[in-house]
Amino acid sequence: LFKKIFMEAFSMKKVIKFLPLVAAVLGLIAVIALFLPVINLANGDKFPGIATVIGYDKKAGETTIPMLGFSFMNLLTYLLVVGGIVCAVLTYLHKGGKYMAWIAAACLLFAGIFFFCVKGFAAVEYAPLKSLWSLGYGAILAGISSILGACALVAAKLLNK
Repeated sequence: LFKKIFMEAFSMKKVIKFLPLVAAVLGLIAVIALFLPVINLANGDKFPGIATVIGYDKKAGETTIPMLGFSFMNLLTYLLVVGGIVCAVLTYLHKGGKYMAWIAAACLLFAGIFFFCVKGFAAVEYAPLKSLWSLGYGAILAGISSILGACALVAAKLLNK
């Protein structure tokens, strides 16, 4: 009896219907990485995603040392996530045509790959800095959640036949 009730409550069609929303939530997790450390320095300093996009200057007494400059590729990474979220929501609402899920999946997939390249995309103003970097947990979390969101959209599209 319990198995029958469980199977009716979680039928495959109901689960497939909400996969685009799951992808949108996973995309929102990736957007949160804008405020999490995506690059770690060997001395313990951490740069959030926003610093890798718009740049960062470190204050040392009266002077400022430019550490990171503006990076279009890191900006593109976050724009792709936002585009993927919008397309995933449009897919859930059945707006935008039959290719909207594929567009959303492509946006999230490329953003997920780009999150793992954030270190290479950063515009370094202080040259010795780049050899001391490692990927932060924000970039790893954002990359994994974006790729999982893309997988959810592909699954929704392929299983909704």
